[in-house]
Amino acid sequence: MSNTTGKALFPDAASGEEEATSIGNCYKEDKKPGLACQEVPLYRVDDSLEQEQMISRSSNGPMIDLMRIDCEGFDWEVIQGAQKAIDRARYVVFEVHVDGNWMEHLLVETLETMFKDFNCHWMGPGNCGE
Repeated sequence: MSNTTGKALFPDAASGEEEATSIGNCYKEDKKPGLACQEVPLYRVDDSLEQEQMISRSSNGPMIDLMRIDCEGFDWEVIQGAQKAIDRARYVVFEVHVDGNWMEHLLVETLETMFKDFNCHWMGPGNCGE
């Protein structure tokens, strides 16, 4: 999933090879020797849910109780392509990661624009979101 429809390079690695499985590794100039990457399709969450008739183009439709996004640093792109779904969601959980593209985007700006109608809580080591 992404903020666009198209294609991307994705690591062709065995499950559990954590350092090799991030999509960002396929785009690094100094990528790990021997890392094979293959082209895979990209879809927007909103387009996929509309196609499956899980959300409609209008504002009417079922609510999404919980939406969880965990894309190893590319959550921002998925959030961009999921605005209609997020508008229908009661709760959204996503990860801010040092890998991927989060370092290119301001979290505060993301919260103020894409999650302006949500009460946001930071959760992490020693912080349970209070």
